Amino acid sequence: MEVAGVVLGVLPLIVGTLRAYHSAHGKLYPFRDCSKALKRIQTIFDVRKQIFVNECRLLLQVVLEENVEAKNMVEDMGHGLWHDEEVNSRLVQCLEGNHDLCVTLIKDMRAILDETERDLGCFDVVMTAKSKVCTRLKMTGLS
Repeated sequence: MEVAGVVLGVLPLIVGTLRAYHSAHGKLYPFRDCSKALKRIQTIFDVRKQIFVNECRLLLQVVLEENVEAKNMVEDMGHGLWHDEEVNSRLVQCLEGNHDLCVTLIKDMRAILDETERDLGCFDVVMTAKSKVCTRLKMTGLS
């Protein structure tokens, strides 16, 4: 029965990390044109995000034996197969001896993304102020 606990943990880790990438990207994206340094950070972040998405998609293609369904899953964090026990089991089998390392890497990436998102929280003040200014401009007819 312990294997079932391990099996159920893989896909939720992947989808949680995909969500974290999307969330952090959403906070960073509005500031990409503010400076060359931020643009470089955005580019590095986008590349790493895409590598993770591609790797997830490739793993899912092998497990599902279907390209379209794998593509649908990485594009839709609410896709029903993210909670499918059989898909989890096949993923664990596919990873074989690399399962523990894969889980460790995904957990590490998630922790880094969560920390990054917390750090990007400092931009929330700027976004709130920008939103207020835009609202005022609309109300005055200047936008």
